[in-house]
Amino acid sequence: MQALADELKKIVATFWGFVVVYLLVALPTYILPLYGSNSLFSYVMSGISFYFWVHFFCLLALIFLAKLRGKIVGKNYLVVFAQLALVFDLVPFLNFIPFAATCMHFLVIVNAGQKAEIS
Repeated sequence: MQALADELKKIVATFWGFVVVYLLVALPTYILPLYGSNSLFSYVMSGISFYFWVHFFCLLALIFLAKLRGKIVGKNYLVVFAQLALVFDLVPFLNFIPFAATCMHFLVIVNAGQKAEIS
């Protein structure tokens, strides 16, 4: 398990490695809503579905990746943008705001690009 964590740290340590992994994990969060993973109607009609849990765990993985990359580049606030993406993606009525979660993902990727300058 430790070897897997070390490999992930190596990949996330490079900017393009982080971008590829982040986008691959974020991709299901754009496909799963087509199956009702973040729909208020699906909660009311059938309870929390399997698609919701996959969607939720992908968003948790994105939070983990943002936290890891934030530690590497000295920008610990990256995790806040990923957390806001989770909120805008899964909270009823907030998920109706167009592109809010996408903007949060974009902010994670853009801010993860370079190390923080320490004065």
